[in-house]
Parts: sequence; C-alpha cells; structure tokens
Amino acid sequence: MGPDLAAFQRPDILAHVAIRDTIKALTGSAYVACALALLAGVSPADARRLALVIGNDSYQHADALNSARADARAVADALKATGFKVTLRLDVTQQSMKEAIRSFKSEVTGGDEVIFYYAGHGVQLEGMNYMIPVDTAGENPDQLKDDSVSLQRVLDDMQDQKARFTLAIIDACRDNPFKSNGRALRTRGLAPVMAADGQAVLYSAGAGQEALDNLGPNDPDPNGVFTRVLIKEMRTPGQSFDQVIHDVRNQVVQLASSVGHTQTPGYYSQFTGDFFFIPPSANQSAGATTVAAGATTDPRQFELAYWESIKDSRDAADFQGYLKKYPHGEFADLAANRAKQAAAPQHAAPKPAATATTATTASTAAPASPALSQLPAVTRKQRGERCDAILENAQLGESLSDEDRQYIRERCQ
Repeated sequence: MGPDLAAFQRPDILAHVAIRDTIKALTGSAYVACALALLAGVSPADARRLALVIGNDSYQHADALNSARADARAVADALKATGFKVTLRLDVTQQSMKEAIRSFKSEVTGGDEVIFYYAGHGVQLEGMNYMIPVDTAGENPDQLKDDSVSLQRVLDDMQDQKARFTLAIIDACRDNPFKSNGRALRTRGLAPVMAADGQAVLYSAGAGQEALDNLGPNDPDPNGVFTRVLIKEMRTPGQSFDQVIHDVRNQVVQLASSVGHTQTPGYYSQFTGDFFFIPPSANQSAGATTVAAGATTDPRQFELAYWESIKDSRDAADFQGYLKKYPHGEFADLAANRAKQAAAPQHAAPKPAATATTATTASTAAPASPALSQLPAVTRKQRGERCDAILENAQLGESLSDEDRQYIRERCQ
C-alpha cells in the first residue's frame, strides 16, 4: 500500500466509518483523487507531531564527545513537553541508526509535523553531509560514506512520506573526527542541503566553526551552548518558528562572543507556512498567525549578506548604498565611517604623480561589479531561488563573486 493510500487509515482524517467505507468502495483514479483531496485538507491543528532524536558520544574509532547524549535527552524532553511523540536513541551503531530511521519513516504519514535532531560527529564528503554512527571506522572516505548516514536521506524520506513540516537540527562537530587517530581525511564543514518545500535545516555552527560545549570550566549547565538556547526558545509560548530560529542564532552568537569565540548557527529553509512549538493563546492567535503567515526569509539575513558583500570594498558608493537601504541597520555606524574613509583624499601622497598612482591602485583593487544590465534576465521565481542560494553560501562562509555581490545589491531586496 502506497503512502497516499495508507493515509486513509489515519483516524484524524477518517472521522466517520461511513466515509471510510465509501472510500474503500472507490477504485482506480477516483480512489487516488479522493485520497489526494483528503490529504490536502489536513490542517496544522490536526497534524501529528513526531520526532526522532539521536545523540552519539561514545565513538569507538573517533574522538569521543562529552555532551551529545545529554543534549539529545534535553531536546527529547523539551519536544515531549510541546506535544511531540519522541523516539530517543543514544550511542547508536550503523545498523541501529539506519533501523531507527527506517522505523521512523514508516511512522510518518501525510500532513505530519516532524523534527529530526542529531548530536554527534558529522562530515561533508563530495558535497554530501554524513552523520557518523559510533562504530564507523572511517579508514578512508569511501568507507566513511558507506558506513555513515546521509542527512539528505532523512530529508528525502520525509518528503516521500509527505510530511507537512520537517525540521532537521544538526548539532555536529564540523571537522575531521578521526584526526586523533592519524587519519588525514579530506573533510569539510557541513554543506548546504537540498531541502524540499516544507523543510528546514538548522546547524549548531557555521562552516569551519566549533560548537561550544560550555562557556568555561565553571559553567554549571550540562548542555552545549546551542542546545541550552534552543530548548529555552522552544518552550516559549506563542513564538513562531521563524522567531525561534532568529532568537536562537542571535543568543548563541552573543554567548559565544562573551568568551571570545565565534559561533553562528547556520540555517536554510524552504518552509513558508505556520509552525509553533507551543501555539499562541487565544488572545495572541490573531497577531501571531498574521505575522507567521507572511513570513518567508528573514529580511535581516539579506541585510547581513548585503554587508558581507561590501565590507571589504574601497568604494564609498557601496557603503552609501547600504545606508540608503538600511539607514538604521546593524552596521549603519560602521558603514558611515567606512564611507567617509573611502571618500577621503589620500593626504599621504601630495604629489600629483603619486596621487594618480594611488587612484590607479585603488581602482585596480576594487574593480567595478558587472552592471545590472549585464546580468542574465530571470523570472521572479528564479530570482528568489538564486537569492536564497547566494545567502546560504554567505552564511556558510563561502566567498562571493563580483556577480553575486551585484545580484544581492540589485535583486535581493
């Protein structure tokens, strides 16, 4: 029985036995059409909430971790408190991890809201993200791929099952986990993912960053910095999913900065609907729902990507353009100073020849970006997809080309 037909057995869809019997009497295209119509009618209020939580500390062939199991338990408890049916697995081997994912997939049906949380080692190989079971040897990249589990597989499974909303939370170390054993694997920080509509992925740290287990030797909290913030925000009543992610990222950045560390959770989303860990109360519902319904990509992410695209520029016009778009932005004061510096005459070289040389050098160091007319024509949908892709690369620390920088300034606002 396929996933669409199996959905007929859900009691939250079939409210009456008479309806079920009528549907069973249908055949062929009429049966399928009826199934799709019913699935489309599942509202968020009727959706089941399911979660699979995995935490791996005790690695047999890689560097052991300290807080992955504690973090997984804390997240599982927080999800249970918000109405999720949680499956918790700790220190899983390759076989048990794959079995847990297969079993979880079989539970998910159309319209469900799904959380997948993983704490442990993770690597990127050939553009794919892999979560590492505790018994994976990792002698070479091919073995590591065969004996680990792809994050993309989990996302594809949830898409196959037609989950309404899927959030994958990956709290993984993003460097070579086998370095203490002398294995020089060519791994990189976790890569952007191919999330489908209705899916989002949240990483505990950006590319090349280390996720903090604590804020120092006297830190009494048993959970990692990312997880302690996450579970606190999940328990805030009436807070939309977009706001939770925004607050988690901001607070983690601030806590890490307080101990001289850089950690910015990475985020990628293809979800545009409504989701609340704890729904708003009756007097909050109207306002909160209106905000969530119109939410797509956080405009502040575009501001950050815009700033990243110009911060090393020597052209005052770039900073003036930022100030025009974001007169009260996070970098407004810095942009104003940079604009003044870039526009100031070069007093250190008073001779005309030296001034000309300086101007030539500055022109060479900051070549003009391609004109907007030179950029290929795109549809509105393609423009949005490219903006998201450029934004994701900037968040993960990838350098941007001149064309990407121009594209952000001209088309992503």
